[in-house]
Amino acid sequence: MSELLKVPRKSFTAKFTKGISALAGAVVLTGILAGCGGVTATELPPVTKDESDSNAVLQALNTAEIISLKKAAISLGDDWTVSADGEKLAELKGQFIPVLGDTYNMFSNNGNLVATEAEQTFKVMRAATLYDAQNEIRGEIQQKFDPFLSNYTIKDVDGNILGTAEQKFSLTLNFEIKNADGTVEYKVKKAALSLGASLEIERMVEVPAVDAQDAVWMAAIANEAAEAAAQN
Repeated sequence: MSELLKVPRKSFTAKFTKGISALAGAVVLTGILAGCGGVTATELPPVTKDESDSNAVLQALNTAEIISLKKAAISLGDDWTVSADGEKLAELKGQFIPVLGDTYNMFSNNGNLVATEAEQTFKVMRAATLYDAQNEIRGEIQQKFDPFLSNYTIKDVDGNILGTAEQKFSLTLNFEIKNADGTVEYKVKKAALSLGASLEIERMVEVPAVDAQDAVWMAAIANEAAEAAAQN
């Protein structure tokens, strides 16, 4: 449960002045309620109706040599196609909540939830909570402070470090995802020219310790961070 919820109600309300609108208060309250568990959305998507279908997507991602993410050039939200070794497996459906941040849901070709990542609220550095097909928290991705390059830490639900993602010097998005021992398990690259972002995740070891779905989330998060920085 978020530490913000431990603040006494009286102390919390005392921070608001008469000049703050009810709308602003509602936005802050929504963020605090959503902060319990780290999710930014007011509610998570419906859980999978077919666990075997959702697991089949994860298995295919874990065994793929190349995972491709293609972002739609025009969409109401951020929509990505997820392919493994050239075969379309799933879609990422994004939603943006002003002030709160981005949430991505991965759905199988049959429309079943596979996984979710949701940006955490009230974080100075980027962070995202990871959920499974049953909307249970399975881990977290946290951005580490670095004045020059973007770096992230991937953790399990108990806070144990599973791996890291480190940006390399490049004209386009270029990351290495390493396990806790420092072995490079995935390389993430972005196409220099593409109508809509096009990312490629290459598996570098036979059996990675970092789950492939975390590599997918890491690629999507890093791309959105890079695009936001470019716009700013």
